[in-house]
Amino acid sequence: MNSTSLSPSQKRRGRKLFLAFGIVNTASFLMLSGNIITLYALRLGASSSYIGAIASLPYLSFAFMILGKRFVPSAGVVRLFGTAWIIRALCMAPLIATPYLVMRGLHNAALALLLLCVFLFHAVRGVGMTGENPIMGALSSGRDRGGFLARFQIVVAIMQILTGILIAFLLGEAAPIERYLVFFMVGILLAIVAALFLLQLPEPPSIRLSAGHSLRKTIHGVFAEKNFSVFIRGFAMFGILSGIARSFLIVYAKQGYGQADSTAILYTVVGAAGAVAMGYSARFLIDRLGAKPIYLSFSGLFLLSLLPLVISPEFASETSVVIFLAAVFFLGTMGFAGGETSAQVYFFGLVDSKDQLNLGVVYFLTLGFGGTVGSLLGGVFLDLLQQHGPASALGPFRIFFATMAIFLVIVMLFNARLERKGAKSLASTMGVIFSLRDLRAIGLLHRLDHTSSEQEETKVLGELGESHSPVALEELRLRLGSPSFTVRSEALHALEGVPVDVATEAKLVEHVSSGEFTTANLAARVIGKQRLQSGRGALREAIFSEDYPLAAAAMLALAELDDRKAMQDIEVVARVSTNPLILIHACEAFRVFASSSGIPVMLDFLRRDEAPIFVRDEVVISISAIIKLEGWFYPLYLSFLRNAEEGIDALEDFLATSRKSERTAAKHRNTFARATGPLFDPELDSMLSMLMTEPQSFAEIASRQFSKISESRLARKAIDALEVAAVDEHLYRYQRIRFFLAALIIRLHAVPDARRIKTRFRLPWNRPPRLDG
Repeated sequence: MNSTSLSPSQKRRGRKLFLAFGIVNTASFLMLSGNIITLYALRLGASSSYIGAIASLPYLSFAFMILGKRFVPSAGVVRLFGTAWIIRALCMAPLIATPYLVMRGLHNAALALLLLCVFLFHAVRGVGMTGENPIMGALSSGRDRGGFLARFQIVVAIMQILTGILIAFLLGEAAPIERYLVFFMVGILLAIVAALFLLQLPEPPSIRLSAGHSLRKTIHGVFAEKNFSVFIRGFAMFGILSGIARSFLIVYAKQGYGQADSTAILYTVVGAAGAVAMGYSARFLIDRLGAKPIYLSFSGLFLLSLLPLVISPEFASETSVVIFLAAVFFLGTMGFAGGETSAQVYFFGLVDSKDQLNLGVVYFLTLGFGGTVGSLLGGVFLDLLQQHGPASALGPFRIFFATMAIFLVIVMLFNARLERKGAKSLASTMGVIFSLRDLRAIGLLHRLDHTSSEQEETKVLGELGESHSPVALEELRLRLGSPSFTVRSEALHALEGVPVDVATEAKLVEHVSSGEFTTANLAARVIGKQRLQSGRGALREAIFSEDYPLAAAAMLALAELDDRKAMQDIEVVARVSTNPLILIHACEAFRVFASSSGIPVMLDFLRRDEAPIFVRDEVVISISAIIKLEGWFYPLYLSFLRNAEEGIDALEDFLATSRKSERTAAKHRNTFARATGPLFDPELDSMLSMLMTEPQSFAEIASRQFSKISESRLARKAIDALEVAAVDEHLYRYQRIRFFLAALIIRLHAVPDARRIKTRFRLPWNRPPRLDG
């Protein structure tokens, strides 16, 4: 086990404890900070500048992480985190005195006490949060890092919804100040319970080792790296804008549209629902597409949510106002919360575990700087707009949010400079997000990660293959190394319909060489279907393999790659092989090559007494395809095999129709001309009448008729081979071969435009045949 990381069992237990902490802590935090403090301050008569100041304290608290780092060598991050969480909750206890100050008319003193308590709460919180990033980094390590962090956000957001509904219900339209104190006391108790969960977490091994590292040297080293510098500066600017949105969306609802306290709290619940939606989408997307494009995507959603605020329309009904504000809170929270979550995932992928303590301080200081600046500047700017700007209630907010939107565009352009770190491009990500096929594939990949049996894994792989989504490529490639034959086979089947990259192509070529007698034949099949030219060498060797499924698949794959140099080797193997699978695939290969040089080789197959009927059928169909008559001949052949008389009748009907068409064409050329040529040879009628009963006489006529076929219709080498085949007793003794030869003669004698000739023949499924050239 790696001594610098948690063991799998420690990680599993730690994740459960941390999720439990998240549930209880979220309820506590909502009762001790955020919107309830904002509403309480407004009840005490606070101004916008005061609201901005108090809203900046959660971010300003991150500065105290520098102090917290001093305690890590002696206390460790877990004990520091848990102890600070208890002390921070107790810092809110003096708020009990605020109602008494208000009753005595000391409103400023009450506001000052509130500011002091909130300041101490967040200052001690900052000390404790020194341990948050190292703990989350250790617990989230692995391929599912983004999924775990998003799942944590989902838990937090759901608790925000439930707690928000509870607070809104209990506050009502005009709750007395004392009711706020009840929430504060319950929040303090819950914070202590949450701390007890924290204190049971395992200590990350790498943190103690890095606790003595100089913060200044670490910061100097990473800031010398351009990409980290771009990330931190871009994250700081994003933090400013998300801090403004967090602090002033609720002010916008109250002052812009005159919403009550309880209603305003409900909007935060809707915002939490947006965070849940963010968590579910990020949970599936970040680990598959990468953090950078998701960061930019959520930033774009944040920008989209600001555009309605720039307009801020007047509404005639209260219902319209509620719907409008609910949509804004939902999209806005989903956007900036998603941006922060994906930025955190990007951060963890950017730094080594040994630097997570020091750089975690830098990360939260950056977030704190952004939130503090955003809240303070936002409050001052809004006060100025309300004092000197438009006189209407909504006018100042229109300018306020328009300014935010402009700056957010600049921030997005700046963050676009970040390195991808293996992520997909933004354009590809947008293509996935707006593709139901790719989103379904991502959902299937999530199921694949949580399969617990070979049968379940195989089932999901089959569904992934049906999706044909390139998003599944990496997981399918990994499954090629599975110890299970069934899983490897299903992964290879799935790859047939998924565009492959260079790494997967190399893996498939390697599989052809190393997977003999197992799944190499399936890999060869994929190489052929995907037209992967790098596989030619391995496939040429594979056609001589004793693994006959592999040799057969390699023949067809080489034909699909149009490897003409391999044709001779395929002919050599096919001439000596007696394996039906080899012979059938050789026929398929010649058919794909569309080369008449394969016709003599396939006719040799028919001379073998041991050749099964389905090999003969494959030869017949392949030769008709090479001559480009398959679409015309195949339905006739099916009819003949089902009922010989019906097939011969259809052939006679085609002959009569072709002759009639030729006579009509001759009259158009010359009124007194007579149609002549091989098509009108009476021997053709005799040949059809002898087909079933007089094989030898049939063969003699067929041989003469093949000699009359023009080389413009078929290569001389193929004509000669068919002429010889017609009088070969090993061939003409079979009725189906005689029907095939008769059909070829008649069709090749017919005029070039015979594709327009209609017959009364229909396919077994009542579809008319397609007559190809």
